[in-house]
Amino acid sequence: MDFFDECEIKQSIQRIDELLGSGIFDRKHIGNVLYRSAFIDLLICLRDLMFKCRKFSEPIRFTDDVVVTDEIKHVSDLVKYVRDAVCHPDSDAHYLEPGNIRASLNVLYGKGTLIQTGDFNSVSEHDDDVCFFIGRQRIYLQRHIVRAFNEAKDKLLPLVEAASQKAIAESIAGIIR
Repeated sequence: MDFFDECEIKQSIQRIDELLGSGIFDRKHIGNVLYRSAFIDLLICLRDLMFKCRKFSEPIRFTDDVVVTDEIKHVSDLVKYVRDAVCHPDSDAHYLEPGNIRASLNVLYGKGTLIQTGDFNSVSEHDDDVCFFIGRQRIYLQRHIVRAFNEAKDKLLPLVEAASQKAIAESIAGIIR
């Protein structure tokens, strides 16, 4: 892990903490012009942390409440999928029915059904969470985003601290010589 990786990890963690602490994802702010931007920023930073976990530690791979598909096997895949979709409006990931019905970013607070079409339902199964829907996928704020963030911090912060301590020790050793 180099200095730039350390900085990127710290910046992503700080930004996610700021976004989650801002209250922007509270129900009363759903109409805020920055809501979508905050969600995209959150996913960009979280995707960076998921990548860094895979690169420097081990991937975050829980599957609780993840809609598993050929493309999405665990939460790290889900974060990447949703991040890619919200950053690329022309992505096929927005389709509920290919070429027919699109659902780009819908939000449901608590338990309920957002959309029913044919054999598909966009369902949030939890009263105590916020569910974001993109096409046929869903990602929960607490169950997916916050949990993956906390697991990434647990894996990466000790590595960042160790790398920082090593860099300090090397600097001191260089001065002493």
